[in-house]
Amino acid sequence: MPKFTYNAIASDGNQLQGTYMASQKDDVAKMLHQKGYYPTDIKKDGVSWNVELTPKKMKLKAVARFCTQLSSMLHAGVPISRALDILKTETEYEPLRNILTDVYGSIQTGSSLPDAFKPYSESFPVFFHSMITAGVTSGSLDLCLKRAGEAFTKSAKLNARIKGALIYPGVILFVMSLLVIMLLTFIIPEFSQIYSDMGAELPVWTLIVLGASDFLISNWILLNLSVAAIVTTLVIYLKTDHGRMLKGTIAMNLPLIGPLSAKICASRFCRTLSSLTSAGVALPEALDITARSVVNAHLEEEVNMMIKDVSDGKDLSTAMEQSEDLPPLVSCVTKLGEESGTLEEMLSQVADYYEEEADVAIQGMLALFEPFMILIMAAIVVPILLAALLPMFNMMDALM
Repeated sequence: MPKFTYNAIASDGNQLQGTYMASQKDDVAKMLHQKGYYPTDIKKDGVSWNVELTPKKMKLKAVARFCTQLSSMLHAGVPISRALDILKTETEYEPLRNILTDVYGSIQTGSSLPDAFKPYSESFPVFFHSMITAGVTSGSLDLCLKRAGEAFTKSAKLNARIKGALIYPGVILFVMSLLVIMLLTFIIPEFSQIYSDMGAELPVWTLIVLGASDFLISNWILLNLSVAAIVTTLVIYLKTDHGRMLKGTIAMNLPLIGPLSAKICASRFCRTLSSLTSAGVALPEALDITARSVVNAHLEEEVNMMIKDVSDGKDLSTAMEQSEDLPPLVSCVTKLGEESGTLEEMLSQVADYYEEEADVAIQGMLALFEPFMILIMAAIVVPILLAALLPMFNMMDALM
């Protein structure tokens, strides 16, 4: 039987190290859970699995698949411990497999499913733990997981469309930057040397471009450090409360980008709120979770104001009317849902509508971006090439 070396930590911070004879790694994790410890590292013959206490964010697509599979198993009557045992073995996504191994061990020692997942709340989407808790409390865990899986699947598709839309302009910008750098550092200096040897008189524009080329070549280390410092400062600033608020405000007010951001935020808001309320989560708590799911600090602040209004006894639709970021359709449909008792269904339909609208808007933006980016590339590259060729044209005119 193989020998494993392990490191573990308890909830009170006490650490534990040692060795254990077991047939597989899961048996070591199970033994540690029974003692009240969480494994942080398990090694066999020098191989380490590095079980993280707080893994990075799970891929939304993997979480959606897990929720759907677990929901199907529970609906078919498979016990939760058996279902987790199967899923932790079959999943190919290692971070999720490590978590499921830990959760399975906790379930085996008598923990509830919400308690078992609680140490990993930061690794999953914001409302994942709330959906599990609501499902266990109401006795409809399979249904709650199914709704969560559907919500995560649609969010993953929307995120994929957004990322896909950013690829084209990103590639164009990268190629354009690379082309400009190559022109200024390799091509322009060659022309400069040729004209210097010929004693040609250089136009003002050519002199300006040559100066930019010399500056770039002489100070490339300083320029790289400056760009790195600016980017780092900007990234740090955008993570602050003020930076997140500014980013959210700008995203909602930029031409073309603003309407698209509003549609995406409306879709996420309605989808999350629909999933939570359908699972039986109280409205103030559902709004609080939704506020942290919309990925826009400005809208998040508005949702927090809605929570106060709802807690004071106002209808949700009335509280929504004060929002500047949510389209008016959201509050109108919410009012209809409240009056008819079908709030969850109405919110889900609005989420579907704005997802389709966002998809159409993304396709429209891509259609505009293509000629726009080509024009920008031409506006930057052509003047540089003209600066290199102008002296040659002048000499040809003089000869003629």
